[in-house]
Amino acid sequence: MRGMNRSDIVKVVYALLLSLLFWLLNALSGIYTSDSTVEIAYNSKIVDGNGVSNQLPKEVKVYYQDIGRTILWNNIKNNFKAINIDLSSDVSYLTNGKEGYIKNETLLSKASSILATSSKLIAVVPNRVYVSFEKHESKVIPIEVDFELAEGMEDYNVTFSKAIDSITITGPKESLKSIHYWKTSLITISPSSTSKTFVLDLLEPDDQSIQLSNSSVEVNVFRDQFTLAELVVDIELINLPKDHKVRLLNTQAKLQYQVSISKRDQIKSVDIKVVADFENINFNVDQYIDVELITFPVYMKNPVFAQSSIRFILESND
Repeated sequence: MRGMNRSDIVKVVYALLLSLLFWLLNALSGIYTSDSTVEIAYNSKIVDGNGVSNQLPKEVKVYYQDIGRTILWNNIKNNFKAINIDLSSDVSYLTNGKEGYIKNETLLSKASSILATSSKLIAVVPNRVYVSFEKHESKVIPIEVDFELAEGMEDYNVTFSKAIDSITITGPKESLKSIHYWKTSLITISPSSTSKTFVLDLLEPDDQSIQLSNSSVEVNVFRDQFTLAELVVDIELINLPKDHKVRLLNTQAKLQYQVSISKRDQIKSVDIKVVADFENINFNVDQYIDVELITFPVYMKNPVFAQSSIRFILESND
């Protein structure tokens, strides 16, 4: 802007900003049509022993008119509460008593109660909600803790103590037939999480017609303590010389190890292989051979031999 000093430029900028502000205020004072997605909260899905058997909408779209600044504020704050539907009183039943619907008038009335007094309600979509009912039954099933072991915990035996071992599920008879247990949310077990108490959420039903008696369970996590144990195992001789016999002065090896208390009785000598390998033995010099642990259960920890070297005697084949 040639010929304008800094003071003039500032005045022009202020004038433009002031004009923009007046334009914005005028625009926000106008009446506009808008829409918002509003959640539906059903406060009961069991009516006189009958439960909902169809999938009900979780939300509706509400169309309304209001001044621009109110609409802007609603969009910024997501300012709408949920529409509360009581299936025991808000459903108009058909003659068979097993089906019904929530009228458009009911939805409009519920939607109006959450709008500002300045808002004019235009429509709710869907404008009618159909509801089907069928006889519901209850079933008691065990709770199963869904867990995974952190790195380094794979060989530990983890157990759980639950405040409640089972829950009651309610729903259509056919839907309950295939449900035999209910899982918790996944928990990762690490050394720091043992001997602690957690509150785990129960998984939400995929089928809206199924209800749970509890939404969470208190769980104590325990890890087996380790104990010292020992086992005597036969020594297998391999790569023996062809022209001589080899005799060990001790044909068995005593193996000492750590094992969790719950798995102590599971370790058997048949699951362990100990060998004495003569392939690299110098029979003119050596009198002792080291025994080697070849195979053993994964839950056997820190295995060592009480005597790692065994004396042998070389004998003639004659």
